[in-house]
Amino acid sequence: MPERQFGGQDHRALLVRFGYDQEEQLGFLLAERQITYFIYDE
Repeated sequence: MPERQFGGQDHRALLVRFGYDQEEQLGFLLAERQITYFIYDE
């Protein structure tokens, strides 16, 4: 597979960056959900 030879490190960096973005998005979604719960609680 030429893709694999192309650069495993690049792939790893992409995965790390993607995981970080995912975590940030997840945190944002959780905070948003907490806010809506708070509003509905009142």
